Amino acid sequence: MKTATVSMETVTFDTIDLALQPQRDREQAQTDIRKCNERLNMCKAERFPTLAREIRTCFIHIDFEALPSPDRGDLLKLPTTFALKPEQIKRLQKAASTLLDSSTDFNQLVRALRDEPNVGAGNAGLRGNCS
Repeated sequence: MKTATVSMETVTFDTIDLALQPQRDREQAQTDIRKCNERLNMCKAERFPTLAREIRTCFIHIDFEALPSPDRGDLLKLPTTFALKPEQIKRLQKAASTLLDSSTDFNQLVRALRDEPNVGAGNAGLRGNCS
């Protein structure tokens, strides 16, 4: 088995956008097919084949840059290792909690999961990432 590591400093907006583009393309294709088939049903025409099943995805991006100073600087100086001290782990956990609590996408995902009738069914009225 091989693994690869990528320094977090090399992750850019373009990298994140590249990771998200297939998700956006799939969701747009699902929407387009569904809308076309609704119109075709109205005129009793043959429907387009659908994708195997509709999927919903949620991409949540958080980073230390969203934290206020001096926390941001202190956390960015922590080593990348599995041998962190307990107090370093607690600081990271607190930062993660703060970042997730302030993430619009994370909060929308939590609301969608709480309100949807069945897992994967979605939440009426919400559109876009994490709906």
